[in-house]
Order: sequence, then structure tokens, then C-alpha cells
Amino acid sequence: MNDLFSPASTKPSRTIHEQIAAVSREIEMREAVYAKQIIAGKLSQIKADKQIGDMRAVLATLKWVRDHDEVIREVHRQTNKQPKENTWLKKSPSSAVSYTA
Repeated sequence: MNDLFSPASTKPSRTIHEQIAAVSREIEMREAVYAKQIIAGKLSQIKADKQIGDMRAVLATLKWVRDHDEVIREVHRQTNKQPKENTWLKKSPSSAVSYTA
């Protein structure tokens, strides 16, 4: 998860606002194209609804990220201040795997 925010990771080539606009355009385009494909019998309504629904979910996620930018950045800052240790999985002295919270 931290790879997304690590200094070595590359910044997205588009801003969150550009990504939201692009996904919005894609949804509009799919609605127009899919309507024609459904009429022509090339696509079922169920499949069209699922694919458009998937894109609407992507749009909702992008909007959530945009709307929670400050919280996401603060969590990132706090996470980077803590030591990088995986405490959820440690080997016990007997070499058996034990799980700790």
C-alpha cells in the first residue's frame, strides 16, 4: 500500500480532476454506444448495466479520493513517521508461525 506514496513511485500523469472528467466522459460515451448495441442485439441490457455500473463505481471512488484528500495525506504523513515493521506476522521461537494484531 505504501508503494503508491513512496518517493520512488511516479506521480499520476493526470490530476484527480482530469481523471474524474475522463471517467465521466467514458460513462456518457458508453451509455450512447451501448444503447445502440442493445437495439442491434449485439449487447445485452444486463451486460451493459454491469459495465456502466463498474465505471460509475470507479467514478465514485475517484470522487471519494478527491473529497478526502486532506485525510489521505495526513494518514500518509503519519504512516511514514512510524517504523516499517510487519507486526501482523511473526515467527515464534519454535519456528511456528503465529499471528499477532
